[in-house]
Amino acid sequence: MSDHRHDTDRTTTVVVGACPEGCQSFEMESDGPDESADAFVERVKATFPECSNCGADMGFVRKDEPSEVLE
Repeated sequence: MSDHRHDTDRTTTVVVGACPEGCQSFEMESDGPDESADAFVERVKATFPECSNCGADMGFVRKDEPSEVLE
């Protein structure tokens, strides 16, 4: 048996933000411990609350996927 273990307490989080008028959109990804995913999403929402072109509120979609890292 190997001394390697799988670290399964990690999440890959993708946040997609878009202006409802279609002026701009972005996609950001973070990989880290499960507890950091919520902080990442809140930071993205606070940093980009509205479209810099027309001022409309940005819409957000979040997708979380567990990730495994071989240590």
